[in-house]
Amino acid sequence: MYSLKEYEDKVLDALKPLLRENGGYLKALKGYAGELASEEALTKFFVNQFPAVLVKVSSAEYEYADQECTRETVTVDLLIVSQSYQDQSEARGGSKGAYTILKDIMEKLKEKTLGLSIRPLKPVRAWELYSTPQVVFWAAQYQLINDCIENV
Repeated sequence: MYSLKEYEDKVLDALKPLLRENGGYLKALKGYAGELASEEALTKFFVNQFPAVLVKVSSAEYEYADQECTRETVTVDLLIVSQSYQDQSEARGGSKGAYTILKDIMEKLKEKTLGLSIRPLKPVRAWELYSTPQVVFWAAQYQLINDCIENV
């Protein structure tokens, strides 16, 4: 059985090539720690941290499969923030905009099992959370399924 933290860490590992220090363009990639909870927290974290992706496990559901196994279905949320000093259109659709980040995330996570004994990750949905004239906040949701965690 894997912990929810392990799932989060494996998703972060799969996205590391998108970090600037690894040849990508993201300035920040980390587990979500309340950065969107308030305007103060948002400002504190995101000053000079655009574009960014934050990752968190948002839910886990369990379904009895048989005497030996329980199926675990985990939802992973990715919070995407991009900015452009030009305008919102560039923050959304530019070379480091939300749409590009979403596309690159899909490429990095497509059919990945993250080195774990799970079904390949599947995208569930993506949607805009909020936007300002220069900053765009999007979210993407992925689902992973572990067909057999041992019953105790």
